[in-house]
Formats: sequence, structure tokens, C-alpha cells
Amino acid sequence: MTVAEARFSAHQRLGIALESKGDYEGALAAYQTALNIAEAQSQKDPNNVDGQKEILSAHLHHADALIARGDNDAALAELRQALTLGESLSRREPDHRYLQESVALAHVSIAMQLLAQKDAAQAAKRGAARY
Repeated sequence: MTVAEARFSAHQRLGIALESKGDYEGALAAYQTALNIAEAQSQKDPNNVDGQKEILSAHLHHADALIARGDNDAALAELRQALTLGESLSRREPDHRYLQESVALAHVSIAMQLLAQKDAAQAAKRGAARY
């Protein structure tokens, strides 16, 4: 494991721990640091699929914390980035289980966020009609 991979992993684990305790701001900061580390490494070696997988993982974790914080628009943006990257990586490694699961998770999470937004919009319309 390289130093950058260890730093990425440490920040990712820190984000998971902070998110589990309800510290979404701290988790988001840790996930952003992990993403920055992975993206910096990816710029040095754009063909490193493992580095791209780290970026994918960071986007998915970042989206989870945004959803927990209630920032659905930002979460959708993260999920869409994860989906685009996951689909690209899946074309390169079609039998890779983590990539298949990540793409499926991104699809489901996007659908759930869009449904939540639609429900919220419908609830707002109903509420406005009552008053």
C-alpha cells in the first residue's frame, strides 16, 4: 500500500466513523479529503483503475453523508458523478463485482432521491392548496 492509498483509506474510514456518529459536516470534510487524495493520484496515473475505484468510493460515501444531512441536490450531483465513473470503469472491467454493485447502488440512490424530491414537491403543493 502506498502512502497516498493509506491516507485515502484513513480519511475514508474517518468519514465513515464520523457519519455513524451523526457528524455529517466532519464526515463530509473527511470524504472530501479522501476524494482530493484519490483525484491527485489519478492525475499522476490516469490509467490506474484502482485509483479510479477510490474516486468512485469517495463519491458514493460523500453522497451518503449529503443525503443524511438532507442536501439532496448536492447528493444527486455526487451520485451522478459516481454513476458516470462507475459505468466507465464497468466497461473496462465488466466482471468486477464491486463496480457492478456500485453502479447499481448509484442507480437506486438516484432514483430514491428523485422520488423523495417529487414527494416533497407534491407535499408542498398539497400544503399550499390547504392554506
